[in-house]
Amino acid sequence: MEKDSYKENTESSNNQGNPDTVTVAESQADSAKKENKINFDFGKSVNETKGILKDAILRPHSVVKSNHTISIETSAIILLLLSLIIGICGFLFYKFGFDGLLSMFRDIGIMFLITSTLSWILTFAIGYASIYFFLAYLGNRKMSHRELLTKYVIVNIPFTLVFALVILFFGFLLVDLFVITYVFSLMLYGVIHIYLFLVHMDKPKFDLYWLMAGYLLLLTVLSYQLTGIDFASF
Repeated sequence: MEKDSYKENTESSNNQGNPDTVTVAESQADSAKKENKINFDFGKSVNETKGILKDAILRPHSVVKSNHTISIETSAIILLLLSLIIGICGFLFYKFGFDGLLSMFRDIGIMFLITSTLSWILTFAIGYASIYFFLAYLGNRKMSHRELLTKYVIVNIPFTLVFALVILFFGFLLVDLFVITYVFSLMLYGVIHIYLFLVHMDKPKFDLYWLMAGYLLLLTVLSYQLTGIDFASF
């Protein structure tokens, strides 16, 4: 009896000690996870950006078809930079384009630059969300955010270069050609999503032609409403 009671006491004491040890271990693991989430490796993001920048410009399709991925944080930073580039180009065009006549129609200042950049951040966010849900529910393809966001960033890098060149080059030189190329650039943004859908879908749930036509119309209207220039003001 004494032996049994001794065993019970030792077991109970061990059980009382183990929860404390488990609790300490769990708290350490939670703190380590929090530290990993808080400590953002900016140097890694810079290296990842350098690693895909050249390929994204010269051969974006090859990168999209490959298994190369970057972190979600790096993708977000790149999209922010792309939005800022377009915002700066739009600001310069409105401020100094057409011999400065555009500035007569609206107040062109730092707030214009901020709102223009934010509008493109929102445009990229809506574009990514649309392609994600489009693939998941209409293309029978569920992709991870890291993989799809990487591919979305890769195809938007050359698009931003084209869009920036249109705004700065054609916008400062030829009015009529600028209008044509500006609308073309907005359509190119819609084609990006159609391209990603066609490359990664398994099987569309509806007729592919009308699905793509409706999607292109929707994205063109949304992107124009968010970032378009009011040509009626001319």
